[in-house]
Amino acid sequence: MEVHMKSALVLEKDAPSSIRTTKLLSCLGYVTAPVRSPEEALNVASAIKFDVVVTYTATKPNDRRSLTGELKRVAPEAAVVLLVDDNEERPISGYKGVSAVLERPPSADDVRRAVMFGIDGYGLQPAYVLPFEERRKILF
Repeated sequence: MEVHMKSALVLEKDAPSSIRTTKLLSCLGYVTAPVRSPEEALNVASAIKFDVVVTYTATKPNDRRSLTGELKRVAPEAAVVLLVDDNEERPISGYKGVSAVLERPPSADDVRRAVMFGIDGYGLQPAYVLPFEERRKILF
């Protein structure tokens, strides 16, 4: 019988947030890989297969491409969870490749619900991004 270790990539705003989110996912049985920048997240996601990618941003500075769209391109089987501040809007349809949107800082219950019941329970499925949808669109 083959055992699959669940893994999660974590891109958070700052070190304390990264430690908190990493601990939450570790408590849920995930091996975590915290990263510090969108570029590092893309590089690591290209090299290692992840079940979950948690990111605080859907965009990269000074880049027209969607970070979440690029993450889906390099890790198509991973579910991408976007963490937003409580004053931000949460239009999940506006973010390509995002499977769930949670408020920052995420509570243990929110993470557990999204990860365990959603992904592992087949409710939250990885979102697919078509190659032509990967670029951010200018909204007027």
